[in-house]
Amino acid sequence: MQLLFQSLGLLPYSWRWPFILVGALALALAIGGTWARVRIWGLGKAESWDLPGRPSMGRLLWLSLTKLFSADCLFARRVFARSRWRGWMVVGFVWGSLALLLAVVLSAVYFAVGRAFPTGLDAWISPVLDVAGLILLVGLLAALVRRYVLPPQRWISVSSDGVMLALFVISVASGLLLEGIRLAGSEWQAVARWPVGALLAQGLDWLRWTPATSGRVYLAMYLAHAGSGLALVAYLPFSKMVHVLASQITTFAAKRSPSAAALQVDSQ
Repeated sequence: MQLLFQSLGLLPYSWRWPFILVGALALALAIGGTWARVRIWGLGKAESWDLPGRPSMGRLLWLSLTKLFSADCLFARRVFARSRWRGWMVVGFVWGSLALLLAVVLSAVYFAVGRAFPTGLDAWISPVLDVAGLILLVGLLAALVRRYVLPPQRWISVSSDGVMLALFVISVASGLLLEGIRLAGSEWQAVARWPVGALLAQGLDWLRWTPATSGRVYLAMYLAHAGSGLALVAYLPFSKMVHVLASQITTFAAKRSPSAAALQVDSQ
């Protein structure tokens, strides 16, 4: 799943530059949208945040990134206090997302410097990412069930919630299926390296695809994976999921000042 950029060679040559341009546009939208949100937060009053002086955009952005690795976020302590179900769901989402994000960053770095992904690094990171992807997918499916099948009382759901969750599910599920298609026919030796992908491969072996069919399906799945991932990146700052950044600031402010507790952003 981590070789997203290294798999660009799968695309027909005429598709590559348009694909790269779409990726650059998605990244520009993500950066611009995040900056616009942070700018709005920076217009808040100092006494509301209990931070020295009016919070600058740079400081708010720094807080949102650094506090992402606090115990409140990584272990969802405030969420667990209200609901264990939601707490485990948030922990799975946060850890799974961070693991896959790290993999994408590593893939981009090695692609940019023109070096192959180190075999030693791939040997231990592949099983971790496979399991992280499965945990994240289970958490996302649990969130869909909670939102649309077993919603809490007085729950308000909007269409954008479903769009965000759908993009996440497509991106993660297609990534796992990519591994399964790639490993089809590899027998059980691949289980140690790609446990989830190898199990999916055993199921896909029953379809008895020809090499040509398998290649076309793999390309289609890669486009679904990369396309949904880019759409997710571009849409994130404009969705309710922006609390991934905002909640770090409000949690920090609430811990410093009881009067700021009302600013706490719900994590689900």
